[in-house]
Amino acid sequence: MAPVLNSVATAARTVARPTSQVATRPSTAHVGALRIARPLRASRRAVVVRAAASGAAGEDPYQVLGLRAGATSEEVQKKYNYMKREATMKGDDDTISKIEAAHTTIMMSQLTSRMKGGVTIPKEVAYADKAVLFPWRPRVAVEEKKAILRNLIVAAVVLLWAVVGSQNAHTQPLFVSAALCIGAQYFKQGRFFPTGGRYPSPEEKKNNGRNILRAFGLGLFGMFSGIFIFYTAPDLIFTQLNKTLPYWFYESQSLLLNTGGIIMNFVTASFLR
Repeated sequence: MAPVLNSVATAARTVARPTSQVATRPSTAHVGALRIARPLRASRRAVVVRAAASGAAGEDPYQVLGLRAGATSEEVQKKYNYMKREATMKGDDDTISKIEAAHTTIMMSQLTSRMKGGVTIPKEVAYADKAVLFPWRPRVAVEEKKAILRNLIVAAVVLLWAVVGSQNAHTQPLFVSAALCIGAQYFKQGRFFPTGGRYPSPEEKKNNGRNILRAFGLGLFGMFSGIFIFYTAPDLIFTQLNKTLPYWFYESQSLLLNTGGIIMNFVTASFLR
């Protein structure tokens, strides 16, 4: 009877023990006279997910990401990539958890709205399964007002240099403007396709190379499109019509090339990606 009574007493103590104690102590199994311990395994990932969800509980996910309510999925993804990269570089795990939870909440909410027909689906998403003729073509991506104002000031300064120093500057302002556009585009591309900072993943390393190539392509696109619009196209049209442009047009060739390139580089840096 003693072994039976001992087993009953052990079971009673186990039932009476608080749940937290039962969960944290290893479970046991009896095999004959031996007691074999099997430690309980907790999923660290599940704990992190619960912590992230509880950390963002009660907070407006748009405010966590610093966005206006109803921001587009592209704006959400751009801000999420930027904030997560900054938090990762600082090693701020709490902020990363809040950012990820807010991003998940917004994306799930937008997905639900789309399924109910409450959100207009962008063409890039609606026709994602169809082949794109020009995958590297420029896409519309409007910068924030502060960035547009900054680009406008830079363009105005370079244009002033081209006008004031038109006799000596030649096409130097044009190439400086293109270089500035390439730099602005590189940082802009990094917000859409993060490069990982100090410790990039293999995919983020590829993004860095792609961002450099795309930035160069867009800088050259802005420069040559400005040259074509402000000088080549008018000259070609009048030539086809057997007419001659005013004398000042040919005398001001460098100024027209600079002006067209600077304006189009501003447009490219501020409104395209």
